[in-house]
Amino acid sequence: MCLRVDKSKKGSNGLVFDKAEEDITCYKVLIKEKLPYEETETYYTPYMDMEVKLQRRYDDDRDLVLGTNYDDLVTVEDGVFHLFKNLDEAINEAYDWSKSIVVEAIIPKGAEYIDGTFYSAGFTSDSCGTKSVIYKKKVWPSD
Repeated sequence: MCLRVDKSKKGSNGLVFDKAEEDITCYKVLIKEKLPYEETETYYTPYMDMEVKLQRRYDDDRDLVLGTNYDDLVTVEDGVFHLFKNLDEAINEAYDWSKSIVVEAIIPKGAEYIDGTFYSAGFTSDSCGTKSVIYKKKVWPSD
């Protein structure tokens, strides 16, 4: 999931992040797996294949990797957790993955984040990148 942000957010030392003044609710598509010998499901991020657990905070200390520039946008390739700002757009993306779910994700108060846009196969969606996230609970599909 590549995040594109406005070039005006690019500073001399990388990107200029905002600081969350309160918890911000977003959404993340995850892939679920349940192996026959396991009692619980395991969740992975679809692009980075990172295993995640619900109700847990993750902090990204990796350096930002900026990619291709597009007109007035710069691509963030790595170094943040990419999230959808809108549940319907997260669900739309989830349909592209088998065994996918959408979870509520919280950018915690005080965490760094940056607003941007997700581009994929002809559609765009309001998204953001953050250095810290808490994956809270499954919100789609309802079982």
